Amino acid sequence: METNMTLILAEILNLVERRPTFISSIVTICYACAYAILRYLRLFHPQVGVLKSSEEAEWRSRILGIFNGTIITFGSVLCYLSWPEKVEEDSWIAIDGDLKNAYPALFISLLIGFFQWDFVWLLAHMKENYDPSAIFHHIIYIFVTQYCIFDRCLIRTVAWLTFAELSTPFLHLRWYLAAINEKNNFWYVPTCLAFASTFLFTRIFCYSLGIADLWYYRTMWSNENTPFALYAVVAALHAGCGLNYFWSLKVIQALLRLFNIAGSEESKKS
Repeated sequence: METNMTLILAEILNLVERRPTFISSIVTICYACAYAILRYLRLFHPQVGVLKSSEEAEWRSRILGIFNGTIITFGSVLCYLSWPEKVEEDSWIAIDGDLKNAYPALFISLLIGFFQWDFVWLLAHMKENYDPSAIFHHIIYIFVTQYCIFDRCLIRTVAWLTFAELSTPFLHLRWYLAAINEKNNFWYVPTCLAFASTFLFTRIFCYSLGIADLWYYRTMWSNENTPFALYAVVAALHAGCGLNYFWSLKVIQALLRLFNIAGSEESKKS
């Protein structure tokens, strides 16, 4: 079994090394097809009339977001487990054929595929669902991930970057409950708490540690031969960090509102 998995990983790594865009392109097409199937078969939808057409489109999009967030979070853990115990140069810059880089290569390709699909969806639905921060987020990370997969650098960064997707499923589940007017549902508050805690933990605490780690080991990726584009990627990672801090203000405000509402309801009962 282990030998078979090793062979599969070797083939995946070889494919990414030879054709960096192949897996991500196929994944983008798969997400587009999945969205079309969800739309025309109305799979996992609420009853007709509960949501407006624009909300139904967002409902379908978030189903795919939950799937992507779950898969990518699992991949992040595999990336961590595949590293050597100590910090080495090959955990920053990939060496051809090194199986330790198979999981980062695979899951960053899957993430690129989703981002490409979701970016197109955001542009197509700007009229009814304009979200400039999400568009900015996708531009940043499509650039970062595409560069990492082509130049095969910052391999170590991929793990903490993808781990931030842990909060995504809870974000969408919270939206679902709110969209169908189920804020009084037992699961609404736990879902909100799960989203806020995972967001603050992964996108603020872990992401900030990742940025610190990036600079602490800067000699692993930065030297006189470092291309300008790599520094642009590092700058984009910092911009992403700033975006997370911006979003965290909204997350904390929503959390405080939730506590105030819960406190008011308890006061009324007493």
